[in-house]
Amino acid sequence: MTNFGKQIVKSMKPALWLTALLFCVPGAVLPSAPAAPASGSRETLSLDGTWQIVFDQRNQGLADRWYLQQNFEALPNRRTIRVPNCWETIEQDYEGAAWYGLRFRVPASWKDRVVRLEFAAVNYRAEVWVNDQPAGFHDGGYTPFELSVGDFLHPGAENFLAVRVLGPVITKYTVLDGIGPNETPHWRGAIAGGIWQSVRLVATNQVFFLDVLVQPRLRDSRAVIVAAIENAANRTMPARVDFSLAGEPAAVRRELSLRPGRNSVQVEIAIANPKLWTPDTPALYTLEARVSAGAGEPDQVTQRFGMREFTIRDGNYYLNGKKILIKAAFWEGFYPQTLAFPPNADVVRREIRLAKEAGFNVLRLWRKPPAPIILDLADEMGIMIIDAPPIECMDYWPQLTPETEHRVAIEIRGMIERDRNHASVIYWEIFNEIRRLGLARLKPVMSVLARDLDPTRVVIDESGGWADGAHVYPPYSFDAGPINEIHSYLPAPVSPRSYNFYLTLGYPGFDVSMLGRSQIRAPNGLMFVSEVGYGGLPDLPANVAEYRRDGNPLTPDYRYHLSLLDEFTKAIRELDWGGMFPDVGALCRASQRIQAEGNKLEIEALRLNPRIGGYCVHAFTDGDWIWGGGVLDLFRNPKLTYQTIKKVQTPLYVAVRVEPSNLREGQAGKLRIDSVNDRDEARGRLEWEIVAPGGGILLRERKEVSVPSGVSSLLNTALAGPAASGSYTARVRFVPELGQPFENERAFFCLAKKDLQPPDLPVAVIDPKQEIAPFLQSHGIPVRAFSGSEREMLPVLVATDAPRESAALLDDIHRGAVGIFLKPPAAPVTARVTNRRANPLLQAGFPLQLKLRLARGNWAPVNHGVRPHPIFDGLPSGDFMGQVYLYICANQTLEGVKIPPIVGSLSYSSNGQIDRRNLNYLGPGNVWWGADLAAVPFGKGRIVLSTLRLQENLETDPVAEKVLYNMIRWASSAVGR
Repeated sequence: MTNFGKQIVKSMKPALWLTALLFCVPGAVLPSAPAAPASGSRETLSLDGTWQIVFDQRNQGLADRWYLQQNFEALPNRRTIRVPNCWETIEQDYEGAAWYGLRFRVPASWKDRVVRLEFAAVNYRAEVWVNDQPAGFHDGGYTPFELSVGDFLHPGAENFLAVRVLGPVITKYTVLDGIGPNETPHWRGAIAGGIWQSVRLVATNQVFFLDVLVQPRLRDSRAVIVAAIENAANRTMPARVDFSLAGEPAAVRRELSLRPGRNSVQVEIAIANPKLWTPDTPALYTLEARVSAGAGEPDQVTQRFGMREFTIRDGNYYLNGKKILIKAAFWEGFYPQTLAFPPNADVVRREIRLAKEAGFNVLRLWRKPPAPIILDLADEMGIMIIDAPPIECMDYWPQLTPETEHRVAIEIRGMIERDRNHASVIYWEIFNEIRRLGLARLKPVMSVLARDLDPTRVVIDESGGWADGAHVYPPYSFDAGPINEIHSYLPAPVSPRSYNFYLTLGYPGFDVSMLGRSQIRAPNGLMFVSEVGYGGLPDLPANVAEYRRDGNPLTPDYRYHLSLLDEFTKAIRELDWGGMFPDVGALCRASQRIQAEGNKLEIEALRLNPRIGGYCVHAFTDGDWIWGGGVLDLFRNPKLTYQTIKKVQTPLYVAVRVEPSNLREGQAGKLRIDSVNDRDEARGRLEWEIVAPGGGILLRERKEVSVPSGVSSLLNTALAGPAASGSYTARVRFVPELGQPFENERAFFCLAKKDLQPPDLPVAVIDPKQEIAPFLQSHGIPVRAFSGSEREMLPVLVATDAPRESAALLDDIHRGAVGIFLKPPAAPVTARVTNRRANPLLQAGFPLQLKLRLARGNWAPVNHGVRPHPIFDGLPSGDFMGQVYLYICANQTLEGVKIPPIVGSLSYSSNGQIDRRNLNYLGPGNVWWGADLAAVPFGKGRIVLSTLRLQENLETDPVAEKVLYNMIRWASSAVGR
């Protein structure tokens, strides 16, 4: 350890020593380095650095007694490994047991002292021997534990430490020491196997602090201090305890009689005119604690804390007594190279800075207590944290056993005891998306455990509220109340239905069918949309270049980035998208454009809804199998959505929209301008204009307005559809009397009457439920019922997936007709067999075996590319479908079409669509594509397959009508060719 590192450790509080060791030590720490002196009697020795490791592939080490130094050091397959480190960085995808060995020296002055061996985290089971003697064990992969080892050590001489680690079993179908696949709570991002956080020795006299908890009491301008003190002697000892704030004289002194073992003392310390901790003013205090007993030097520790209160009441969040809107983002906590922890403090500082600059005030840690540096910097820089144990839930993690409750409790206890002094941590989120009784029954049990361990914070029993709704425990309360915790993944382009769902969520009559598995249990309570949004594909070629330059080929993230780049390159070729996207980078940037607009609209709607107490964007950073979901990529590069989110989260935001956003010439629409203001009332000038496709100004107006705090309507006026086709822009500008102007805009599309004329061309239909024929007839299109005996060959619109006229239809197409299948015959992509035997069309020899795949997008974006084609004349093409296609963009796509489609869906698999067990550290699955609209040759004719949502949007969406008219014209020209 460098001298600088020693000085940091010298006065470090217990909760901060990991930070010092991980981020102040530039090179390997020699385990024989002298102990760093600490104030008082406490001394520490870091054991971080180079260790030896043997991967116990056959789990034979216990039987062969590898814990004995001479046996371990005789093993021929010993290797070196840095500690801390995830072991999969040196052994690819290793799941099983491994043995660590380390020689080290301790000072001779440590003779007769109490020495504790402290591990910050070992995943999952750790069994420890010191100088061939068993010292203890620990289960639980993400939080600290300690063992008393002083009587095993040889002060002034060499010592040997052996640690057997049983890592989590995740993808292997095996049982090790009675633990099977996914039975241990674990984080999905990496195996994080082995000794993946720091290790140290701590020497004290016989009386020392085990823990110091500080509980702020704002209403009384004081802090309650609860200290745990260990008396390692075998007799009761008198002691004196002093508590004070750094830089101030001793404030509280207590004379104690300490019995052997653990003792507790509670005191209160007054804080005059306390400086409150907020994201804008993250004021921190340092408590100094000193215990003196006997003739030896006292034990001294420091503990940092903030004067801060966070609670939920009356359907809102409150910070220090003031209502606050939570603007949160998932923090996946995955890092290239180091996987489970950040490589250095600068990376974390940049993450937090980017989050704050984008307007986020909360980061929701994703199912893993973070490395201590993350919470230390969150305290200092002012970002609130939702902390959570490594318990994923859904319908698979962890697997249920008789030990599940015990294992879950270990993780929750360790997390809270480690993190409960951090001002940044505002509440504990115990479970996530529960679908099984075995975990649902633990919700109250674990919530009460959390309350016992920390009375001061909010406890939420389940994010998402899948198991009978979510419940909240306010600070100091053991009584659960319902809370509306909602997970919502709606695709881009964002439809009016989606926008209105977020805009009206919580109000009477909102669209409950869009809630999914989440539940509204408190109609007048807090509405927290704790998962919403998506990020778009990262710049994959740039990421791959980073991996090739500095990456580790052994880790899954390196491998799946390279394979995804190859697969997206292949998909561009198969889809014939080279004219649209010259390379994968261009495709990724196009994906980001679509997702950026989608995020903006969804967050805008949530902000304009006064019933919403908060939301959480999924996600802040990419990670594992939600690769593509982040606002930042894995290398912390902002995607395009970063800027749109930054804009929509400004304290005073002005929204502009045209309803409907697709207009026909002369159609009556509305221009709406609304505001949401998180601050005090602002007066100024509101300006708005309509810009034509060529840049001309159709409308420009202004007025003086007052923008009150909260949500308000600034303008609601009629707007007629313009006379020329194309994309228009509605722009708004608010110029306040004080401060910078705010500008915003929204595109809308218009089709002129001359460009929306129905074709005067006859068409045959197979429409047993009269789903499309009435529309065609009402618009003057000659319609004939298909019989199979027509003299004239016509395009045939097929509005069923199982027409009775199948044989005649296929014969007609084979001879040169064009059949347009608006409901293609397809089985679900997850089906084991097709429905070929039951469908007349398939029995008649339909030439394609089609599978229908969901193509809506969620945290994994699904983008829909439109190749230039006569069916899209007069409409945007040569790109991904944007908001112009918000009504007709496909929710499902077809697999099994072997030719480049006219419109195609493109995404990657989550690897768990069929089997949840495949959602793990190995990352996303394969790239896939499907056909939303394709024209497949069949004999002399063509089979046109469409999953576009045309039929349900005729009469309401001019774009749907335009596509149908173009389709009929093109099919008529293609008949017989």
